[in-house]
Formats: sequence, C-alpha cells, structure tokens
Amino acid sequence: MTYFIIAYLTMQAGGYIYKRMYIPTYHYAVYENHNNDLMPPIFSWMMHTLILFVSMVTGVILFFQGYGVFSSFIMPFFFFIGAICWNLVIYTVMEELRKR
Repeated sequence: MTYFIIAYLTMQAGGYIYKRMYIPTYHYAVYENHNNDLMPPIFSWMMHTLILFVSMVTGVILFFQGYGVFSSFIMPFFFFIGAICWNLVIYTVMEELRKR
C-alpha cells in the first residue's frame, strides 16, 4: 500500500510541475501573441523533454544514493507519467473548448 501512495504522490508532483510550466508558457505563446490561438506543439515537446531530463537525473541520483530499484527507476517513471497525464487532460479540454 505504501508503494501505491508513493507512486500516486509522485505522479501528482509530476503533474503539478508540468502544470506550473504549461500555464505560463501557454499565457506567453497564446495570449501575448495575437497571431496565435493555440499552443504550438514545440512548447509541449520541450516541456516533456525537460520533465524527462529531470526524471532521469532524479533516477540517477537515487540510484547512486543506494536506494532500491523502486526509488531509482519507478519513482522517476511515475513523475514523468504524471506530466503526460496532465498534458492529456489539457489537450482534451482544449479540444472540447475548440469544438464549441
């Protein structure tokens, strides 16, 4: 049960960090740029790359600190999955708003 709680909290942390990155970037790319009405895909890819890099660095640090396999590989994976889940939520909401 502890692993499930840790995995869930790790996914929430990844989603929260991605959200904090996405909203200012969206504000800059869409609201301050009057020629654009949607988020360019390159920004989402750059943010995912950054989150993936942070996840890999976190896994390497945990590995060399002597923690178990769960901490070294699975926690950074859930961190990245949280960011992907948040991105899918944003994409779905944007698509629904565009249809209206």
